Amino acid sequence: MIRAMRQSDCTAIAALEAANFDSAFTSEQLSHLMDQPSFCGFVADHAIDPAVSDQINGYIIGHIVADQAEILTFAVQPAFRGQGRGRALLGQFLHQARQRGVIRVMLEVAADNAAAQALYAAHGFIRSGVRPAYYKRPDGRCDAIMMAYCFTEAFS
Repeated sequence: MIRAMRQSDCTAIAALEAANFDSAFTSEQLSHLMDQPSFCGFVADHAIDPAVSDQINGYIIGHIVADQAEILTFAVQPAFRGQGRGRALLGQFLHQARQRGVIRVMLEVAADNAAAQALYAAHGFIRSGVRPAYYKRPDGRCDAIMMAYCFTEAFS
């Protein structure tokens, strides 16, 4: 089930962030992001009880300002990858962005994350630049590939 992110999800998402990224958002940082009027976030939740928020298996978080959106962080638990959760989360974010009048969505993805790049490309994102040595890695640094998605209606 894809649903809007709640404050009660911050701890579970922070744990998933820490498991997936060297530079991860903390629960407090996520909570602060949620307080911003530009916040947009969704979770993939397999809880039987909707009040339980520790069964999150994926999330996407970004912000929308005027006609621009940016995806800040996005992950799916390894055990749930390849089952469509990432596609569903990204699709929900793009749907919400369209509903809010966005014409362009931007993101950065690690150059060594081919699966994520393929997911974005399959949704119509195109490469728009590179940030050299942007991500910290235990064995050095990794470039960030900048990608953008433009809603076609904006250019009709």
